[in-house]
Amino acid sequence: MKISEEPEKSTVPGRKAVYRLIDSEGHPFLDLLCLKAEPPPEAGQPLSCYPLGEENSPAAVTPAQVICLRQEVFSKGQVRILTPPRYSAL
Repeated sequence: MKISEEPEKSTVPGRKAVYRLIDSEGHPFLDLLCLKAEPPPEAGQPLSCYPLGEENSPAAVTPAQVICLRQEVFSKGQVRILTPPRYSAL
């Protein structure tokens, strides 16, 4: 783990998962970065997170919807998801 005096610059080694948490009105309110090995957040279930820049005060949030933002496109030498063809310049 890289440790820095500025928490925003610290890094955590390992594969990550990224989730967008949506509130009850359908608006995104938090992008959550966690380790892939951790269980994903569930809609309607409260969770504690530590927003960057705040000193050790966890925020309790309850998402109405959870969207996974990370897609594995390439893994172990194999293409997992085909990307759409690029448009040629006119």
